[in-house]
Amino acid sequence: MKNKSKFLIFSLSAALAAPLGLQAEPVSVATDPVGYVTTVVPNQSDLNLGATLHKESLYVGTVEDVDLNKVYLQLDGIDAMSSSSYLIIKSGDDNGKWFEILNQDLDGSGDFVEFDVDMESLDLSVGSQVEIRRFWTLESLFPDGSFPVSQNVGSPSAQVLFRPASSSGLNVASSLAYFYHDGSSGFLDEGWYRSGTLAVSNDVAISPEESITIRNGLSEAIEISVSGSVKIKPSSMNIVSLDLSDNDNYVYNPFPVDVNINDLNLIESGVFEQSPNVGSPVDRLLVYSQSPSGINEAPSQVLFYHDGSSGFLDEGWYQAGTLVSADSTTISAGGGLIIRKSSGEDEIMSWNLKPIDELTTN
Repeated sequence: MKNKSKFLIFSLSAALAAPLGLQAEPVSVATDPVGYVTTVVPNQSDLNLGATLHKESLYVGTVEDVDLNKVYLQLDGIDAMSSSSYLIIKSGDDNGKWFEILNQDLDGSGDFVEFDVDMESLDLSVGSQVEIRRFWTLESLFPDGSFPVSQNVGSPSAQVLFRPASSSGLNVASSLAYFYHDGSSGFLDEGWYRSGTLAVSNDVAISPEESITIRNGLSEAIEISVSGSVKIKPSSMNIVSLDLSDNDNYVYNPFPVDVNINDLNLIESGVFEQSPNVGSPVDRLLVYSQSPSGINEAPSQVLFYHDGSSGFLDEGWYQAGTLVSADSTTISAGGGLIIRKSSGEDEIMSWNLKPIDELTTN
């Protein structure tokens, strides 16, 4: 297995990296390879995407104990609270699930990290493998010089847009906007600020499972490079359905390579419901173009998965309305997606993704 991983790491660098803007360095198979991804945002356009690389690991080890919302670890001086961090489960049935760390402390049983959920309810026990990583923040994801500078704080040149963390429902607007100021105003230091309020925002954390929007207000295209660790191992995203209304989940292809739609594991993981009636799909997958040509563009494709029971269409992915087969659809690296769950029940499901070495790259 080690040889296979090592081979795939090198093949990722050689065969996939150059055409896709990903440069991976040869490293030990015990760690994720380091790379960078370059993204081009056309002029006067919104690009919906997610972070396909992640921050370096703070801790990799095994669980010493679990007590309600506390997980005990041998942290050996590691400060997980020096900036926002999260724990990822790396073994068992909950492999890939992540949880934000709210507190770190020490008691008679040793070092522990604390969460807002009952960790005993998970497949997590003594000996379980876990990892701690820092969240990307605006300052760390786009360090000095990597994001267009705004001199006029009242009219930013480019912005990063978020949706409120607690948002639900359909067509949720990106109401939180941030820009990078160069300090030339004379009354604000160089750094990240929230549009409108001008609140300092260097440390605003970016969720590893939600897409963001980069808005380029300039007259020319901008190029943004992000460096970090390649996501080699399985990961998981939460998908939410509601009892009384449909719900949009703003996610993305988490891999730094283009993938076939069937490699997203939506059906196999159980988060996307198949549709018997092709005229009234149950769940829908909305795909954002990675070559946008305007502000607030709607998704370019609306797809659904048919279970084959109609008698005139085979099982597979189709375009809503036209019923054209979509089984060959390519989802761009980091490309923004909406999983639109139909109403049914209040539920949080885990979208469990494949490890990168099981993908059929396009």
